Amino acid sequence: MAAPRARKAGFAWVGEFDAFGTPGWDLEKQVPGFLKDPASVNQKLKLFFLGCGTEDPRYQMHMRLVDVFKRNQIRHEFHDSPGDHEWKVFRHLLAEFMPKLFRGSR
Repeated sequence: MAAPRARKAGFAWVGEFDAFGTPGWDLEKQVPGFLKDPASVNQKLKLFFLGCGTEDPRYQMHMRLVDVFKRNQIRHEFHDSPGDHEWKVFRHLLAEFMPKLFRGSR
């Protein structure tokens, strides 16, 4: 009888709220190989939710990241909300994100 294969721990539901966009941040350096196997990423992630305020200084960096995901066929959702890097934006995005958690696979 074969030994069970070890599974890597991870999260299937990911929500990012106005955090992306530190100058010099590089997806390939932070998450090596993420873009190399989109099918694997899409299989592992049930939800990849990105959100940002439309007046947040990070907004344009979020839009570039969304373009990278689209070009690489990484399944994701992008949501924006009027406002800057502030609680009213996070609250709105969290209200969109929470009902999506733990709803079966896509």
